[in-house]
Amino acid sequence: MGDLYNKPGKLIIKGNPNIDWITWKKCFENYLVVSGMDGVKDERKIVIMINLIGEDGQLMYDNFKYEAEEDKKKFDVVMKEFEEVCELKLNLTVERFNFFNTSQREGEPFETFLIELRNKAATCEFGEQRDRIVCGIQDRTL
Repeated sequence: MGDLYNKPGKLIIKGNPNIDWITWKKCFENYLVVSGMDGVKDERKIVIMINLIGEDGQLMYDNFKYEAEEDKKKFDVVMKEFEEVCELKLNLTVERFNFFNTSQREGEPFETFLIELRNKAATCEFGEQRDRIVCGIQDRTL
């Protein structure tokens, strides 16, 4: 059965640590469920996670400070530590600048452009992207 599902790749922080962490965490949680390991003891879940997360995640984990010694054996506490480390203090002005300067590249499929805009919009704290999508389209037939 091990070949029927994918393990999450390494956690790679490449821009927005919060989004990178959220994406990795979802993949990991799905992996635990599909592999039947979501019900294992906390200590085992932590070891599985550290084994899969990669060197950067291992370094983060090794530097966590816990209120109590037994906290490092609690899965929820460890996950919260990762969330706190990866939580991004946004510079809203920079995030919006990056969003508003995004345009569809020549030859780029609209769907790819839309995904890029949605990813950038996630850090801008605004909802509707319709106007920006229309302004940035290269294909005037849409």
